[in-house]
Parts: sequence; C-alpha cells; structure tokens
Amino acid sequence: MFYSDTKIRRMIMQEGMITDYGSIDDQLQPNGFDFRVGKVEGFPYASGFLGKSEKKSTNLIDMEPLPRTLSFDDDPDFTFSGTLWELKRGAYRITFLETVKIPSNALGLGRPRSSLCRNGVSLHTGVWDAGYEGKSTALLVVHGPIFYLEPESRVMQMVFADLDDASEELYSGQYQYENIPHKMTTWDQEPTIEDALEVSEV
Repeated sequence: MFYSDTKIRRMIMQEGMITDYGSIDDQLQPNGFDFRVGKVEGFPYASGFLGKSEKKSTNLIDMEPLPRTLSFDDDPDFTFSGTLWELKRGAYRITFLETVKIPSNALGLGRPRSSLCRNGVSLHTGVWDAGYEGKSTALLVVHGPIFYLEPESRVMQMVFADLDDASEELYSGQYQYENIPHKMTTWDQEPTIEDALEVSEV
C-alpha cells in the first residue's frame, strides 16, 4: 500500500525519512513528496559500460546555471529574470537536494512532475530499495530544442509503498550514502545492515 501524505509527514518528522528539504508544506503532496534539482551534469562522452558483474559510469561535466532574462514570442506577457540552466536537446544527470532514507519495509518510486512532460522533458529513475540512503540522481532528457531550468525547482515526485514484510537484505550497493561526504568517503566502503535499519517500521 502506498504512503499517504499523513504517513509521509509522520515519517519525515519522527524518523527522518527525508531531510534537507526546503519546505515540507510546499513539497508534500497528497500521495508523495516533491524533490528539487540541485545539480545538473552533461554527458560529453559515450564511455559508459554495463556488464554481467561489472559497470563503469561515463564521465560527466558540470553544467553551470547563469543569470538570464527570458521572454517568449508565444507569450509576450511572460518574462523571467534569474539564474537558470540552459539545457539543449539531450540527456543530463541531475542530483537532488533532498536526502532520502528508505525504511526496511518500504520502497520508493520516482515520477516526473507533469510540468516537465508538458514541456517535452522526461525524467527517468531506478527503484529506491529498502535501506538506501543518499542524495539520489536521475536522468533528465530534453526532447525539444531547448529547456530552461531554475535551480531548486521541484522536478520529481517520490512515492513510497509498504512491502509485505521487512526486507532481510537491505541495499548495500555502490551508491549507498551517495553525495553524503560525511557518511561515505569512498565508493568501496560497505554499510552494515544496522546502518540501513536506522529508519524503524511505522
């Protein structure tokens, strides 16, 4: 069964399931929680690899947001001045500002906000396994000629679902504690099951 907004709020306030958010009232939705974009990286090289037992991520470059003033011919009443990423057609890796800690008896699923879809932009994620903790990443794909994105914009809604029982084996893969420097300094550092069980069942 999926978490309601009531349960998500309780898990955040009592168990720290999500931290580093901006405003719980703005980001909490009836059936999920909005995640904000904090970093955008481009894929300049096709050098990734995925094998049966090994993998290698491709090299990335940081995309810097710059001050811009926007206006559109099809909407002369709309103007915007601020710091933006200018994203041309292609794929980008984004990193979220929020830290999520998945309980041992739950999983997380990420879905793009409908505003992205209406602008020809898609967002792709994996599954957040029980026991995972970190500042996650996702794949953002711009299908049109260009898309402007403001830092800290809400781009994904994460929903949470109960498992029929707590998982015996919790996530302990390469990306555990990703983008949390004070918890993990090297990718080959393995977390313990006790670390992942910090979020209790509710």
